Amino acid sequence: MDASRTRIQRIRTRLGMARERWRVFEARGGAPRARYFGARKHRFELAPPVTLEAVRQWEAAFQVELPEAYRIFLTELGEQGAGPFYGLDSPWGLLRKSAEARAGYGGWMRAPCSLREDLPPGGPEDTRWLERIGGADWEERFNQDKWSPSQGTLSLVQVGCGEEIVLILNGPLRGRLCQLCEVWQTPQVHAAPDFLTWYEDWIEGVILGADTPGLA
Repeated sequence: MDASRTRIQRIRTRLGMARERWRVFEARGGAPRARYFGARKHRFELAPPVTLEAVRQWEAAFQVELPEAYRIFLTELGEQGAGPFYGLDSPWGLLRKSAEARAGYGGWMRAPCSLREDLPPGGPEDTRWLERIGGADWEERFNQDKWSPSQGTLSLVQVGCGEEIVLILNGPLRGRLCQLCEVWQTPQVHAAPDFLTWYEDWIEGVILGADTPGLA
């Protein structure tokens, strides 16, 4: 617990530094740069944290257990806001869906995640990576909504143009972050071993001036 407290305090401090750098940059009328992409939406602010009981209720609603590092972030730092690209989305938005939609999302998140790190590069005309994780009949099952490369994940960041950063909820990569765009390009699993490390890496990139908002 002491180690987690230290990490949380470090994130708070570094996020404050990033916020001040953004304010100075904005006040000077600086041209947009990748590390500040989407900052006008979240302004490096986080919404208040939620209670552990609220997290447990969310997990019960979808029958999904969130990775520990992300649970700590939600209960100690914030529900949504400051993050790469357009910032972190709130998983509580899913609770406002209809009962049918909530059941669908729950099943989606519980479905086995087949994402891997060692996938061949690909795109719309090169589907080798999809065959690797989805099998030879991946396209038929994808079109029938029976399988998807993003199943078993929780969407947390909207990158734009249909691309998003997701939190992997099960399987060998549970707790890792991955940037993907369904069938259009090979998913990019981020190197960070957990959510808190990934988030710290993003903040450091902002402070140090690295134009890498997604931080692979």
